[in-house]
Amino acid sequence: MKNSPESHEKAGEQPLSLPAPYTIRNVQQHYEAIREAILDHGGVRLDLAADTEPDLSFLQLLEIAREYAASQGKPFALENPASPLVRDKLEVAGFLKNADGAFHRFWFHQEAC
Repeated sequence: MKNSPESHEKAGEQPLSLPAPYTIRNVQQHYEAIREAILDHGGVRLDLAADTEPDLSFLQLLEIAREYAASQGKPFALENPASPLVRDKLEVAGFLKNADGAFHRFWFHQEAC
């Protein structure tokens, strides 16, 4: 069941939608939006376009944001699991090679396989 943005706000989480494209050209803009949301709210629930085709810089940004939010004790989550295309990009980039449970919960909404 998908939670509404209102329920996230009540729990202190900020729904956040970032505009595509998810590439190096927009990474600074996306970084600033994510950073502000993490700093200003109890947590962030990121909603990406369904047809997301991120480049490596965006995947790295989300990984750093996930780790930073965790270090601050704040939840940072994707609204929907990563698509097969994103999974393939994560694999090619080497992210899946020693991925832990937190990584799998964030990207795929499941425990490590």
